[in-house]
Amino acid sequence: MNFIRTGFRAVRENPALAVAEIAWRWLFGAIAWALVWFAIREIMTGVDVSPVEIAISRRVDAFGVADAIARVLVQVLPRFVHTLGVIVPLLALLWIVCATIGRIVTLRSALQPAVPQASGRLLSIAGINLLHRRGRR
Repeated sequence: MNFIRTGFRAVRENPALAVAEIAWRWLFGAIAWALVWFAIREIMTGVDVSPVEIAISRRVDAFGVADAIARVLVQVLPRFVHTLGVIVPLLALLWIVCATIGRIVTLRSALQPAVPQASGRLLSIAGINLLHRRGRR
């Protein structure tokens, strides 16, 4: 039994399978980009750039520009590291949730005609997605 051929046959017979598979991945991507955008926005609102730093950054003097950038980075980096510590686990959890729900929907509709009792177990698929996530590290 060729699984690839069987998979393409299932998609040919039910094109909604491909759409569902793509949709859950795009949903994750949209939510991830929104989280990153809000995080960057929050980091940047907390940065105080004084008029002196702006004036220094407009100079031609490379050392003055580097000093102005260093002053801004001193404010940004601690908040950036803290935000990464929050966002990375959130994105991993979001991936596990989206992948679990998306794969359950896809597998149910793919296996429904072949196996009438094909019911995706939420915890088992979530566990597989968690192990898959840990294996990538």
